[in-house]
Amino acid sequence: MVELYSGFNNGGYDVALDILNGPKKGLEQRSGPCVSITPVGQFWKGVGFKYLLRRDQIEFPGEKNPKALIKMVEGQDGIPDTVSIVNEIGCLPLDQFEAEIMRSKFTLPDPELEKELSKRLLQLSEIRSARKNTQPSKRSFEE
Repeated sequence: MVELYSGFNNGGYDVALDILNGPKKGLEQRSGPCVSITPVGQFWKGVGFKYLLRRDQIEFPGEKNPKALIKMVEGQDGIPDTVSIVNEIGCLPLDQFEAEIMRSKFTLPDPELEKELSKRLLQLSEIRSARKNTQPSKRSFEE
């Protein structure tokens, strides 16, 4: 599993809750790379998501991965450090991908909103688990 991060600039818990309750239920690709390998930079002044994706869901520079959901982009120093979402839906919905909420050192805790966010993430996780349990396994197609 590969950890990837997306911060909401100065956005706080309310922004995270809006994203979780929105129609896409997760991070959307709008303009330019929207996810990074580390939780640093201008977008980590508030709250954000830490996603977990499998290595085979990521295309790194120099690779051709037609099944990739995201594509790593080389930074100024030539090291891949940011990500663009390239799947057909243009987002990483949390009812399909595992993630957690992170708070930067610049954001004060908000126990009420953290509780609400945890509850919503749990609901999306249950949806994700239910989908996995209802999809036929790869093995059954081969038999």
